[in-house]
Amino acid sequence: MTNPHDAQRHVHEREFAEFYRETHDKLCRYVHHHAPMLDSREIAHVALSRVWGRWGRIEGSPLRYAFIVAKNLMVQELRQTTAPPVSPDERHRLLVAPLEDIEQRQRLLEVEAAIEKLPRHLRDALRMKSFGFSNKQIAEAMGCRTRSVSNYVAEARRRLLARDDPGAGTAEGDGAVRYDDRGDT
Repeated sequence: MTNPHDAQRHVHEREFAEFYRETHDKLCRYVHHHAPMLDSREIAHVALSRVWGRWGRIEGSPLRYAFIVAKNLMVQELRQTTAPPVSPDERHRLLVAPLEDIEQRQRLLEVEAAIEKLPRHLRDALRMKSFGFSNKQIAEAMGCRTRSVSNYVAEARRRLLARDDPGAGTAEGDGAVRYDDRGDT
């Protein structure tokens, strides 16, 4: 006869293993983007270890909890660092693969600067999407609805395109984003 606690633990282990496979690499990319000078794999590992320690007892989304833990670990590590190992210009160089065409490289730096100017919710949704997270996963991490994530990504893209072409995205019926659900961020 099997112990019900052993059966429950086995279910939790399977659920967490799946969560870990889906989340680990994306969380590493997220950490690396925000703090390239830190060990992103170690921070992701510690964050996911803490998720496992509370698995089944986490209020809300485990993904959201993992992001909160990872952010706190990054802040903790950065506070312990006395001098930044790279300057902001070097950070951009590290994040962008070397390019032969100086104009293309400059364009990428301009886009990164424009992304930095977006409101936090748009910037976070766009970056998480670029790291490979699904809209559902982004919604869990941001604490909003999936439809909101779609709107945030579309609005971020629209604003970036409008930066280059001020007339872009203003025609009637072009799929412009409307924020009837802004209160959920």
